[in-house]
Amino acid sequence: MNIPCTKDTFKEERPVAQMSVNAMADLTVDYKCANCGTIQSFTRDREGKWQPAMTCKHCGTRIFIKLRRTGHKILDAE
Repeated sequence: MNIPCTKDTFKEERPVAQMSVNAMADLTVDYKCANCGTIQSFTRDREGKWQPAMTCKHCGTRIFIKLRRTGHKILDAE
């Protein structure tokens, strides 16, 4: 993954990484329909659009809930 780096003009001229849309092309996210509860996977294409279109295959609504990750994090108490 190649991330281009540019100079930041707002903060002390430090290098800042910029994410390109091509780096996000492989992003697949699971969503749950808020109306009927079915879980569907959507993928972004190179233009940043979701494929297939974000509509529920069962009820046709476009209201989705992003699922939380499974598992948990253990943090040290300080």
